[in-house]
Amino acid sequence: MKILMLSSSYPPDACGGGDYVFILVSHLQQLGIDVEVFHNFAWKNNAKVFDFFQARKERDFDIAHWQYPTANFGFSLIPHINSILKRNIITLHEVSYAHPLHQASYLPFSFTEDLIFTTSFEVDYFKRLFPWRKNHLHIIPIGSNIPKAPSSLNRQSDILYFGLITPRKGVEKVIDLAQQLKNDGSQTISRVVISGRVPEGYEDYYKELQHRSENLPVLWEMDLSAEAVSLRMARAAVAYFPYPDGASDRRGSLKATLLNGLPTISTVGKATNNELKNVLIPAAETPSDVLRQIETLVQDNIAWKQLAERSVTYASQFDWTEIARQHIQVYEDHLRRYPKH
Repeated sequence: MKILMLSSSYPPDACGGGDYVFILVSHLQQLGIDVEVFHNFAWKNNAKVFDFFQARKERDFDIAHWQYPTANFGFSLIPHINSILKRNIITLHEVSYAHPLHQASYLPFSFTEDLIFTTSFEVDYFKRLFPWRKNHLHIIPIGSNIPKAPSSLNRQSDILYFGLITPRKGVEKVIDLAQQLKNDGSQTISRVVISGRVPEGYEDYYKELQHRSENLPVLWEMDLSAEAVSLRMARAAVAYFPYPDGASDRRGSLKATLLNGLPTISTVGKATNNELKNVLIPAAETPSDVLRQIETLVQDNIAWKQLAERSVTYASQFDWTEIARQHIQVYEDHLRRYPKH
């Protein structure tokens, strides 16, 4: 079986979707699946659609598996036009997160042979948009995009935020918390560490955040390796994710802190399922209340350890080898229904 994996982003691009593709492809290959990643293309130029069809025609594959959206598609219609072809599977990552006009453009995908979603919330949202689509909708979760570090490291007194530095991630609230920490002081927390990467086009946004954090107890750590990030997680006191739309299972950064046994405070939204709520502390509304939540947790060693243990147990179920096996099952079922001629 050969899979043509189509994504507009791939490492070293700063894109969570690209990281997901890299890890998934690695595990598929470990299970004996032949995968070609096709990503280096002028996706944003819709006039190149016939060039893409030619490039696709030149490749020998059994299934074309699209990852949509990833960062460099922009307003490309090439995936949408492609969706009418046979032997297509599309993983839709952010249906509920997309602008309503962008959601409307998903109409062609509703006729694609197989669709994969990463959470039940996303597939339910898609079915509300396109109620005629009922079959061959698969839910395959994501795993942590960061490995698990040794658990014997000494914890430090840091609050950690990890992820892409873009709007709609809540980074501004992380800096507000650092301001509160400076104003109030703390016996248990010394600083806020912001670790991540800056996608192309968001450099000015990053500089603005850096300017806001001047003279605050903030340490910026950009472009660390996955191993270095896991060590940072293993040494922090707590993670803080004030996502505007709340925590959900589609967030690889959240899965990473949980897998590394880092107690996490996060906002809760419509996509936050009950199991996830059981391994998070719902974030308070104000920076002062969030800081008190963190201090209370860090000072209670028993509660901290219990939450850490629940976090690891929860995140450990999202094993990448099993995730790859679930993809193979979808591929095999697809080929039984649409054999290659």
